[in-house]
Amino acid sequence: MIVIVAITSFNRWDSYHPYSMALARFRRDFTTLNDYYWGAAASISAVGGKLRHLKDSDDFRSQLGLASSRFEKPLGHVTSVFGGQVRRSEEWHRRAVLVMLASALERYLATVTTLAAASNPTLSRAPHLLDGLALLKYDVQTVTHDVVDVVKGDWNSRSAAFSRLFGPNPLLHDAISAFERMRRDRNAIAHSFGSQSAAEVLSPHAMLLVGAGRTANAYGEISVSEKRLVKLFNRVHSVVEAVDRQLMAEQIGSYEVAALYIEWERDPTAFEQACGANLWHKDRSKERNAKRFLTFAYGAGVTVEYVRSMEKYLLGL
Repeated sequence: MIVIVAITSFNRWDSYHPYSMALARFRRDFTTLNDYYWGAAASISAVGGKLRHLKDSDDFRSQLGLASSRFEKPLGHVTSVFGGQVRRSEEWHRRAVLVMLASALERYLATVTTLAAASNPTLSRAPHLLDGLALLKYDVQTVTHDVVDVVKGDWNSRSAAFSRLFGPNPLLHDAISAFERMRRDRNAIAHSFGSQSAAEVLSPHAMLLVGAGRTANAYGEISVSEKRLVKLFNRVHSVVEAVDRQLMAEQIGSYEVAALYIEWERDPTAFEQACGANLWHKDRSKERNAKRFLTFAYGAGVTVEYVRSMEKYLLGL
């Protein structure tokens, strides 16, 4: 657990917060996905274990506590048939989790790289040649770096784009093979419903015919084992944490908190309401209201002295 201590002085290129807001969002997504996977996996395993001891003639719905009439038609009355449904559910549960994990990784990378380019438009390491906060403060629009290559195409090109823009990240580079396989499987599952192998040998017209009249053995489904999925969970988490440490230290610093303050300052009540907060109090100073809002946004650590130090920095831009 990271404890955020109260900070009284704003330092632009040192991170106020130990991780980016993009990582905070990824961690919430990752926890939700982890709970979703293991909750369902445990339930499916428990049901499968019970079914192994039942005959087709047994009332499996009563044995499993599924006596509600809403289960009667979808589940039927034959134990072995329902067992097949459970096995297919387990297979598709893992496939669905792989799709969501790949999406969470891409959303994080798209967000954090966009943030890094906004914070440090020249993408120079220290000394930083241009502060993105100045552009934000004066609403200056410039040609920005195109970070789309970090989340588009194969993972060889994505890793190369990341290195070109931000410098190499060893953990990201080492994960290329695993991430590329995940990308290909995600596309096959999400877009062509497991038809990847057929797409490589059939014409578009033939693919339509096969897809329209598809049988279970028309072509193989994408296989996702639990062992592989657990490895991907760990790999994705490690890479995201490593990327965040790199970009926070070299590109982002305390950009987020100051950028949030700049946006908030323009119309505090409207901005707070858009964020789901209503913290402005007319009898408090602007600095105290800002402290209250930034504490809401970050959780802890913001002081009035920190807000004043940040204001002084922004005035000098």
